[in-house]
Formats: sequence, structure tokens, C-alpha cells
Amino acid sequence: MTPEQLAALNAELMAVIARHTPDPESEPAPDALPVVIQLQTFPRKQRDT
Repeated sequence: MTPEQLAALNAELMAVIARHTPDPESEPAPDALPVVIQLQTFPRKQRDT
């Protein structure tokens, strides 16, 4: 994956998260619970072959 592809992937993933993030000013649903999202994207080192 190129750096540009990784940046595009990150932008798309953040857009998905943003679409599903409620407005902080709105009252949460009675059954809503806090959620932690962990997302890490970075180049992986190549293995020695």
C-alpha cells in the first residue's frame, strides 16, 4: 500500500466513524453506552527473507 493509499483509507475510515458519532449536544438514547474505537494504520516492516 502506498502512503497515498493509506491516507485515503484513513480518511474513509474516519468518515465512517464520523457518520456514526452522535452529536455531543444531543441527548443519548436510554440504552446507549460509551464506545471506544481503536484504529491504527501504519506501514509494516518487511520481514527479512
